[in-house]
Amino acid sequence: MKGINQSETTNYAFCMSKADQTRQKIIEKAAPLFNKQGYAGTSVQDVMEATGLSKGCIYGNFADKDALALAAFEHNWYNISSRVREEWHRQSTGMGKLMVFANFYRNNYPAVFAQGGCPVLNLSTEADDGNVVLREKVVHVMHDVLELLEMSIVWGKKSGEFKPGIEARKYAGILFALTEGGILLAKTLGEPAYLFHAVDQFEYIIRHELVVKKPIGKNNTKQNPERD
Repeated sequence: MKGINQSETTNYAFCMSKADQTRQKIIEKAAPLFNKQGYAGTSVQDVMEATGLSKGCIYGNFADKDALALAAFEHNWYNISSRVREEWHRQSTGMGKLMVFANFYRNNYPAVFAQGGCPVLNLSTEADDGNVVLREKVVHVMHDVLELLEMSIVWGKKSGEFKPGIEARKYAGILFALTEGGILLAKTLGEPAYLFHAVDQFEYIIRHELVVKKPIGKNNTKQNPERD
């Protein structure tokens, strides 16, 4: 996938004010800390050490720890979602669009795991414990992912690629849960095979439950019946 080249990065930094550059530096240094250590496990002192900035400077750019954590999450999620959406728009089939989600983690899991794993999965665990601000953000992002998966299925239904009677929202939830569950097991247990198995099942569901089966022939019977 296309990235930002050095000249683009330089031009972007040049256009930013010094205050904006400082804020961006804090976000970029804090983002992996929050994703790896969690909200509760990351202190302002950790951010100070990572950035080399004072507490006053950090709080001069962010109202409180919630605001910093929110900006860090948005940064982490953008690094993933922007690449997924870019590839999603390149695909012309429902299956191609759906497989973008699974293939992103299958092809990029070492880099993603090195940064702490899926930011949505990480934040949702902590945000569910009572932090309203972070919970609202992660719920919003989850709905965005579900919507994109649902749109992919609707796309396939309209093109005749997918069965007309399938429930797009239902399968969007199943595929999302399958992917996140695979990431959780693989990251927690340190065994990527769990992610690969989940991705394989993701593709199996598409091929055997969503895709319209083409006739085999007048006198032929199905050699591989669909799994219930």
